[in-house]
Amino acid sequence: MPARLKFYNSMNRILFTFLLLAGIGFTSCSSTKEYKYGSEASLSNIKWVVEKINGLNVNYTDYTMSYPWITMMVNATVFEGNTGCNSIQGTVNATPESISFSHITSTKMACPDSDEAVFFKALTDADSWKVKNDKLYLYAGSSITAVFKKEEQQN
Repeated sequence: MPARLKFYNSMNRILFTFLLLAGIGFTSCSSTKEYKYGSEASLSNIKWVVEKINGLNVNYTDYTMSYPWITMMVNATVFEGNTGCNSIQGTVNATPESISFSHITSTKMACPDSDEAVFFKALTDADSWKVKNDKLYLYAGSSITAVFKKEEQQN
């Protein structure tokens, strides 16, 4: 085999190996940064404001100061929020198939016009979730415990 042909064969092998490794590298980099719709990352760093609890619309007059809301930091397994009167925080564990809220603590301000227990129960009963059209649905089995809307960020 002439030297020139050996050179081209070895260059083709090197080029093929480089392109193969580069393709694998680009594929693995992009897949770690890309979040698919419905992944637990779609829950994080968003203020979710409650619209319905147990199928009933939530009215502003049902709560003392504001609509109840939560913000989750799923990677840190924590959440914070407000019951419409008291600040809350706790642990959240979410996977693409499940969710659980636990270790919920709250401030202790008196809230005579607020039914915080219903909101707490909607969170603690939840075992799965779905995000669709900027709404978060929490489920207990096949029943929806709460529906939240994504609050638009103020710039």
